[in-house]
Amino acid sequence: MGTISGSKATDQAIAGCLSGSFSTATLHPLDLIKTRFQVDASRLPRRALGGTVDAFRTILRSEGWRGLYRGVGPNLLGSSMSWGLYFYWYEISKTWIQSESGTQLGTSDYLLASTAAGLATQFLTNPIWVVKTRMVTQRATDATRYRSIIDAVWRMYRSEGFGAFYKGMVPALLGVSHGAIQFTIYEELKGFRRRWGQETMNAKPGPVEYVLMAALSKIVATVATSPAQVLRARLQAQPEYGGTYSSLSDAFVKLLRNEGVRGFWKGLGPNILRVLPSTMLTFGMYEWLVAAFAAFEPKKGRV
Repeated sequence: MGTISGSKATDQAIAGCLSGSFSTATLHPLDLIKTRFQVDASRLPRRALGGTVDAFRTILRSEGWRGLYRGVGPNLLGSSMSWGLYFYWYEISKTWIQSESGTQLGTSDYLLASTAAGLATQFLTNPIWVVKTRMVTQRATDATRYRSIIDAVWRMYRSEGFGAFYKGMVPALLGVSHGAIQFTIYEELKGFRRRWGQETMNAKPGPVEYVLMAALSKIVATVATSPAQVLRARLQAQPEYGGTYSSLSDAFVKLLRNEGVRGFWKGLGPNILRVLPSTMLTFGMYEWLVAAFAAFEPKKGRV
């Protein structure tokens, strides 16, 4: 089995970075709408599909096409780094666990590896996600809007200090369970498919099967961890866009009291509409790249 970089973990990181960037660039408008729904503190119920379409039309009418891609820079940077780092640390963690146990990896091992990868990735990328949240929730008419990533970083640091970049870190760490749930289910589904294939003499899983397994695991993880995502968005947003909470517990109590239990699942509609094609694109492209890298054989004589 070959490798394009000389390291399987680095190959995984490259594949994750490229696939994550591609899906993020394609589906950013849905991510923008999801985040705006999450920071909206009103009690008004939103329809999953109808509300998303209405929001799309409103943004297009009031802010133009550029409005739909507001904050795409930090989103691309954060997604490429997150997917790359996550797949890298996930592979490293799995390899270490297997070398220590000397046995085939099980459900608890996948859960441990994905949790460790998620914690490391979240700590390194949280500042980028804070900037992204700030930029996607501002409107074109805002006089004080950030003009770029650098402008946002400089102004946030000057007015709020270094701590601003780690706002929402506690719910973000709680949200690490998202990746743990997703990857555990994904690995279990892949294992089941391989065992079933061996018993029935079927071919190895194809791209479509990988995509379907990834989509199912992503939906379960998204629904289960939506409250943590909503709380993180509220804490990271600017005060005028819902970021008026002093702590995680303050955000939890106010959200529950003012918006009810349904408030913790705000933005779930556009999020599901986003994560389905996003996951299909990301994991489909990821599995294809990993297979292509593994089949790579350097020419003889090449240094």
